[in-house]
Amino acid sequence: MTGTTGPQQVIASFNDYPPAQELVERLADGGFPAGEAQIVGKGLRTVEQVTGRMTAARATGAGAAAGAWFGVLLVLLTVAFAAAPAWQALALAVPAAALWGAVAGAAGHRATRNRRELTGGHTLVAHSYDVRVPEERADEVTRSLRAGGR
Repeated sequence: MTGTTGPQQVIASFNDYPPAQELVERLADGGFPAGEAQIVGKGLRTVEQVTGRMTAARATGAGAAAGAWFGVLLVLLTVAFAAAPAWQALALAVPAAALWGAVAGAAGHRATRNRRELTGGHTLVAHSYDVRVPEERADEVTRSLRAGGR
């Protein structure tokens, strides 16, 4: 981690991250060392955006897709380090890996016994974001911001 570790002072607070980032970019554009600024999220929470339900068919399909990609990786390694023609390696490895992935995906879904039926992605968000600078520079930065600089 770079920057200062001494006492920091809040010069601005925002409800969203982008305005806090824009302020630090403005400060940096004006010559303020960006490594001395901090953007501190307060009131952290996780938010899950539900994208659908996990079904046996969906788990099997996702496993097959992951297996197929693994098969492609195996083919690339085989072609790179062996004399096997690429089409033969593709014809053998990708379907076998996809089948194995499908079986693993279905078995994994079945093992949960429908306790994990939702799919989605987790995001960490904050209630607010403080922009902080070293205490000894806070007055200078605040004056500059009020004057329309930086």
